[in-house]
Amino acid sequence: MKTTLILLVAIIGFAGNIHAQKFWLTTYEFPGGPKTGLAGMQDSVLFYSTPSMVFRSSNAGQHFDTIFTASRLYTLFLDPSHVLYGGGNGKIFVSMDLGLTWDSVVVGSYPVVMFQEAGSGNIFAATGTSDMVEGYVGDGIFYSSDAGKHWQQRNTGLPIKPFVDRLAADSHGRVYITIADDQAPDTKGLFVSDDLGLTWQHEQIVIDGANTIENTVFISSASGLSVSPDDSVYLSFEGIARADASGVLVHLNLVKHRDEIGKPTQWQRMQVGGTGSWWYDAQLNNIHFARNGDRYSSRTGTATFGATYFMRHGAWWQSTDRGLGLDATGMRSEQTFYETSTGKIYMIQAYDERLYWADTSTLAVDRNSQKLLKVSIYPNPVQHGEQVRIELPLDVAGLSSIRTINSLGQEVLWFEPRSGNTFVAPAARGVYLVHSETGQPIGRFVVY
Repeated sequence: MKTTLILLVAIIGFAGNIHAQKFWLTTYEFPGGPKTGLAGMQDSVLFYSTPSMVFRSSNAGQHFDTIFTASRLYTLFLDPSHVLYGGGNGKIFVSMDLGLTWDSVVVGSYPVVMFQEAGSGNIFAATGTSDMVEGYVGDGIFYSSDAGKHWQQRNTGLPIKPFVDRLAADSHGRVYITIADDQAPDTKGLFVSDDLGLTWQHEQIVIDGANTIENTVFISSASGLSVSPDDSVYLSFEGIARADASGVLVHLNLVKHRDEIGKPTQWQRMQVGGTGSWWYDAQLNNIHFARNGDRYSSRTGTATFGATYFMRHGAWWQSTDRGLGLDATGMRSEQTFYETSTGKIYMIQAYDERLYWADTSTLAVDRNSQKLLKVSIYPNPVQHGEQVRIELPLDVAGLSSIRTINSLGQEVLWFEPRSGNTFVAPAARGVYLVHSETGQPIGRFVVY
């Protein structure tokens, strides 16, 4: 029998905004005011914090209950063993029973702003604030190996009173932090620990300045520090490229694999776009690496510049503000993401009262499609105008037609494939989903 396959354009265009229906939707309710942290488990259980409360939903955001009240909450974190952590002002709040009861531990004088697990049971907490008199200050890094009952300060190798503005870890248990300082960035920047924070080593940032700026770059403050599933380290920051006291202000997004960290190799630029000068790029916040290959990030700024940044299956970054509101100050601020096992994305924007969600990264293609019909598509990715071949199971005779549909559901191209189930790749660059006549996604390919 003949099988009808539909090609659905998931993304069209190589840069610019995502032109589609509303990207972000909001949950049924989101009480408590501006949000400061987000976590989740088992797909339907969600937690978020506000400046003074923690809320929990057991039905995927249909209803939230208050489960904790504190004088100040800067962040929220749930580790894989389901211990819940809240960052307070010189305190860490811990719940072993998903918010029914809480304990607190004093860890210094400054706000606890981030948590990170580095290998099973190794929890790190980062501290810091910006003071009008002292500038960037903090108590540095704290470590716990007993589910938050006890914390040790681990700052050997770090500057005095370090403000840790970013914290991440890779799959091997290596920990990465950035120390902010707009007055003396030469001594701050990226630090790495291979012994769970007992000692820290400074990582020099060297790029290819393309004979335009100096190759050595110093970090003033980082907006993003993330590690991909393949252990590539992504770093976004504001800093100075210089060889002496003078320098050029830079906004850069860089990447380097963990195996190259500590070696005199250059960091590679990840160009996002937004300005005419490559060294003054659109500066991203932390990146969420979705299970299906998508990436989510954000850019802090006014309503004109601040946005969600979205990358489909490793193709290119695009910005969107569809459905995205403003925070309490009228800005677009950093976004935090939580992904369910099915690829549904929940998001909060710092100090925005709403809880957002999107189903842009569902896992139907990755989980079920190739298993369902064992379809093979090659070459993939493919250049526009080249021949693409779809290999079908033996019990499926061939393709009767192919339709190309844009993201608004409008048919833009219809054609019959050549014999042997081959066709010419569309001219429009993008990620194309192949659907069966029943609507089941069974594969995808990228046109570049």
